[in-house]
Amino acid sequence: MSTPVTAVMVGAGERGYAAYGPHALNHPDELRFVAVAEPNEVRRDRFASVHRIPPEAQFQSWDDLLARDRMAEAALICTMDQMHADPVTGALRAGYDVLLEKPIATTRADCVRVEEAAERARRLLQVCHVLRYTSFFSTLHEIVASGRLGEIVAVEHRENVVYWYMAHSYVRGNWRRRDQTSPIILAKCSHDLDILAWNLGRCIQLS
Repeated sequence: MSTPVTAVMVGAGERGYAAYGPHALNHPDELRFVAVAEPNEVRRDRFASVHRIPPEAQFQSWDDLLARDRMAEAALICTMDQMHADPVTGALRAGYDVLLEKPIATTRADCVRVEEAAERARRLLQVCHVLRYTSFFSTLHEIVASGRLGEIVAVEHRENVVYWYMAHSYVRGNWRRRDQTSPIILAKCSHDLDILAWNLGRCIQLS
């Protein structure tokens, strides 16, 4: 069995617990969580229990975790969108490689601050754009990259949000109010901008 990457989880809500957490449980040779920071006690206890994290490695806040000596190789930042910038810059300063949920941040200034922090720390910072790894978009990328379509002169791309997801997340859910988190054009369309850049390269001009 190979040696797994050790990681700390910052934000043990739905994405942290139900997406990344199961991967560690199903692939213990790849990933192992050794600490968790989560203000909600129920969520913190739930994550710590399934990953067998001892009490001394459970923290109410990300700054309490990062005040300790580095506890792992990587940090996963899975807080709400508007709370990304501070824990990710703190984790980079503390010497962690970071996997950051999209979007990077909710303001241009914070996006620049995160990028500069990674450059200063010389640590790996990866933004988790999961659509690249779906069968549809990976196949699309292969077709475009192969040159079989010839020169690409126009693209029509839609962000299709199914009705139940719209109702769950953007009417009743965590993204229902712009003053509390990122607007839908940032929360969802950051995926689309990544797909367009991945397939077509850097944008030269907008009109």
